[in-house]
Amino acid sequence: RRTAAELNEFVLGLVETSLARHSDAIGHPDPGSAARFGMTAVGAVAREFVLFGNERLRHEEWDDDRLVDELSSIFAGYLRIEPDPFVGR
Repeated sequence: RRTAAELNEFVLGLVETSLARHSDAIGHPDPGSAARFGMTAVGAVAREFVLFGNERLRHEEWDDDRLVDELSSIFAGYLRIEPDPFVGR
């Protein structure tokens, strides 16, 4: 059985490996570290939403799709990935 820390490390490794295949699209000077830090930051925000809801954003409509879109934007922005102009939102 894996511990939570082992599972987190495994998932971070998968993300880092996957992003390494596209390192030419990543503008951050240290893509590997950026992937790990970015995933940690996105995970913290997601955990905040799960544990406490969207109390800070209570005047706005937030559903799962919007949360995924916004977290994806945060992650891509941190990695300095340029948006694909042909991919619609």
